[in-house]
Amino acid sequence: SSGAYVFKTERDPVVLPSSYNYTLYKGDGTEYVTINTSDFYFTIANVNYYFSSATTILHDNGYYELVGEAGGTVKRLYINYTNDGNRYWVSEVSTTSQLLDVYRVTGRTVKYVTYYSPFDNTNIDMYNISGNIWLEYTASGEQYHTETGRDDWSVYFTKDDGALTSIDINTKEFLWAPSGGTLSPIYDIKSWSNTTP
Repeated sequence: SSGAYVFKTERDPVVLPSSYNYTLYKGDGTEYVTINTSDFYFTIANVNYYFSSATTILHDNGYYELVGEAGGTVKRLYINYTNDGNRYWVSEVSTTSQLLDVYRVTGRTVKYVTYYSPFDNTNIDMYNISGNIWLEYTASGEQYHTETGRDDWSVYFTKDDGALTSIDINTKEFLWAPSGGTLSPIYDIKSWSNTTP
């Protein structure tokens, strides 16, 4: 790196992988941090902390140590990507204390999922198209789901035939029930996003 954003440290600096280039949310869907790996900054509480000649990225014990500066204020952030494809651990204190779980996508933020249907032997997309209406593409054609509620991990729907459906970002499952029934998982969610296609 060169110019305004120079990594300098007594240890060897590293390049932050693009897999960290996300806005990450607490479990309740509130934004915690946005990381920009190409422009070398992270944002907490609407303040951009830039990596400069006095700051760096280090990698130690599985954690990346990000040090940024904004208006003379220095903030240190430790972050580690876990194996479930959605969750990270972060701490502003050390790599082992006061760890907070943060996520790329939560039930409060999700707008698009893809799940695998063994019946159709294909991946099926389902996403928000307008307001509380979601569109699902299946082998039998388009189906519409009306969003009825959300919590930290799930979005709940009804269909025109009265069936109930839900997507769970935590367990990564698509659930279904007949009208008045109890939701049960029927498909595995393969991908999830806060934006629509």
